[in-house]
Amino acid sequence: MVLVMIDGSVASLVAAWREQALVHQKRSGDVARPVLWLDGPDAALMGPRAEALMAVTGFDVVVAGSAEQWLAPEGTAPRTEGTLRLMRACLCASQRGIARVVWPVHTTPAEGVEAAARAFDRALLTEQLLGLDLAPIAPVKGAQQTDSTSLHIETPMLEISDEALMDIASELGVPVELAAFCRESPGPSCGQCPSCRRWKAAGQQVGYAFAIAGQ
Repeated sequence: MVLVMIDGSVASLVAAWREQALVHQKRSGDVARPVLWLDGPDAALMGPRAEALMAVTGFDVVVAGSAEQWLAPEGTAPRTEGTLRLMRACLCASQRGIARVVWPVHTTPAEGVEAAARAFDRALLTEQLLGLDLAPIAPVKGAQQTDSTSLHIETPMLEISDEALMDIASELGVPVELAAFCRESPGPSCGQCPSCRRWKAAGQQVGYAFAIAGQ
């Protein structure tokens, strides 16, 4: 089994559909479908798109608490918030007897190897730290028991260009219109901010046309 963290980004949706494609490739009736994990603030950011995602056939979706419940203290650095979110996802995975956690942190080649290295180190250190303490956490009823030392965090979206990511999205049929392109405000995407223009341009580069809500 695998738990995929969903934060509303294009990378997280691609990661989820990639895992679903791997399940279909195995063609085994006993292969469990991926579990999509949305943190409270991410679900609030996605708004109605989170509900649409939950309606997609083939995924189990878990929303971890409310936006207020997981509100980080004022002044918390973005990277620290990301680490806390990763830890919560790993705890949820352990409780469900899931050994693999996919963290879709996305770095592009333009950001350099240092950005990718920092994300990889954060995943590795989180994996090692939680591996010391997860044994007392009991899986939910009916879940397969997971050895805490087997917890593994994967980061498949490191050092992938926006264009390459959109190319994969096109190949897998990812409904990227469900992505939260506007990262600063919930609701429909404006279609005009730098983030919206960035992903629209990446899609155009690979010939993947999609609608951005708000346009």
